[in-house]
Amino acid sequence: MLPLATAGGALCQAGMRMDVTRHQADIALYHAKDVAKGLFQIFDDTVATAITARFDAIRDVTLALAENRIVPFYQPVVDLETGTFVGAEALCRIRRPDGSHASAAEFFEAMHDAHIASEITSRMLDQMVSDLVGWRRGGIDIGHIAINVTAADFQAGVLKERLLRFADRAGLEPQKVIVEVTETVYLEQRAESIRNAIIDLRAIGFKIALDDFGTGYAALSHLLKVKVDIIKIDRSFTKLMQSDNGAAAIVEGMVGIARRMDIDVIAEGVETSVDAALLKEMGCKLAQGYLYSKAVDAKTYATLSLPANSGNWRQPTRHKASRSSRR
Repeated sequence: MLPLATAGGALCQAGMRMDVTRHQADIALYHAKDVAKGLFQIFDDTVATAITARFDAIRDVTLALAENRIVPFYQPVVDLETGTFVGAEALCRIRRPDGSHASAAEFFEAMHDAHIASEITSRMLDQMVSDLVGWRRGGIDIGHIAINVTAADFQAGVLKERLLRFADRAGLEPQKVIVEVTETVYLEQRAESIRNAIIDLRAIGFKIALDDFGTGYAALSHLLKVKVDIIKIDRSFTKLMQSDNGAAAIVEGMVGIARRMDIDVIAEGVETSVDAALLKEMGCKLAQGYLYSKAVDAKTYATLSLPANSGNWRQPTRHKASRSSRR
């Protein structure tokens, strides 16, 4: 055990009241607990801007929760061999008063609040049940469904019960439910309890996907300690495959290592048929991205999933821009 101290401080400028300085130090400490645990954070304009943005986001999301404006959107996961939908990832959206929708990136700062993060997960699961049941009544086989969870969901200690209740209400076997965690959550400071929770979830059949793989600090050695079922290659690598041999080599390496470890791979951010063809050539079997569909609401997703439409997706074929000729 290695005890760490997190501290925040502020400089008392000439003419500044001491209570203002103490308040600024408190703000710096609050910020440090989120972004620099175990370190010292001095108050400055950057900290003030970040905290203001976070408070604004928390206010907006709190209002959206009170007004039931949390909405799941769905992005399909596609089999690169057949071009058919094999599942979907549920992504949180907030419906604005004007009817448009805010993506998660727009209220990400609010997710640092454990209560809000946990409440959003609950609302998402409830609405996903309604959507899944409705799709089944319409004869639509969703395949698997993926839900993103946060460190707060694990730390609440009831994630397993939540997911079991969700699967039961939605009429799904746990094997059809994919729990997506980011590298940040996977390596969170309380990682031991999170990893134990992951082990428990896998033991009862839930699949675990490590999201945004390659962008954080997760080393392949971590996958030996706590197994996952899927790694999701981040779009920052996928979008560079055609122009950057290094990015292509990293993607191909991750696909090959995952295959040897019996881990499935989903490539994110696939936007062109060339991307799909290259991934298929590398041995990647699953993909998602704008080539197939952006994230859409439940009604639109149902239309996309109908048999008459699902066969229209272009199967990736060998393309002239192969790895050997890529610039």
